[in-house]
Amino acid sequence: MDPRIFIPTLYQVRTYSEDKQLVIYESLRLELNKFEVEGELRLAYLQSFGRGFPVDMVSKDSEVAFYAAYALRALFSSSDFTPEDKAVMEKLYQFINHQPLDEVIDIHVLWGKLFGLPASVRENLEKMTQLPIVGTSDFQQTRLRILTEIARGEVVNVERLSAVVSGEDTKWDLLPWLSWQYENMRSFISP
Repeated sequence: MDPRIFIPTLYQVRTYSEDKQLVIYESLRLELNKFEVEGELRLAYLQSFGRGFPVDMVSKDSEVAFYAAYALRALFSSSDFTPEDKAVMEKLYQFINHQPLDEVIDIHVLWGKLFGLPASVRENLEKMTQLPIVGTSDFQQTRLRILTEIARGEVVNVERLSAVVSGEDTKWDLLPWLSWQYENMRSFISP
């Protein structure tokens, strides 16, 4: 995929039909899953994905909203946290609040460390931790424990956060930029 064509297309995606947007975002997700996409090209894809996501034009109920989590992860990975990027991140995070907590827990952990968790996420977390966690893996339990500690304002050792972005074969953890994101964010998430 030629980035000279594809990256400008990402910035125009908001003008396309939802079906075409889905094709473009899925193409980008697949492109980022290729290990040979490195360096400046990966950074360009990540930045254009995060900054180019049409947050003001996508309904929370649309299929395109699924890619908001990818776009937010892309911004976490590539942003220098300028006020403009933070504003986009906040809008993207609103989409994440409507997704199942356990599917986007890595985002909530990083968001909680950076900006604090909203009351709605803390309430959902409390409900989840009050129920027995029978049948969940050690990986999921570790993620929930870490998020609970962050919600309570406890200091979480940075090395433990790697458990949030790597582990089992979930649709989110297969993304190769998550471990890279963790390494890049160490300075932001250190207590």
